[in-house]
Amino acid sequence: MYLVSLEERRARSNEIKLVTAALYEAKVKDEEILRVLMKVCDADTEQATIAFRNEKFMLYPCRELYQ
Repeated sequence: MYLVSLEERRARSNEIKLVTAALYEAKVKDEEILRVLMKVCDADTEQATIAFRNEKFMLYPCRELYQ
């Protein structure tokens, strides 16, 4: 079993969030965002889907309200 430090886990989570936000804001297709997250960020399907849903339904709409 590979144990990951808390800092590494946070860094990875932040990377996934930033990549998701950048791709979503650039209006990349949903399937392509998931594919990139799984390939480039080495996220599993569940992590990629959760990050995408958070961006699409919570984070992006909130960002739009404050601009």
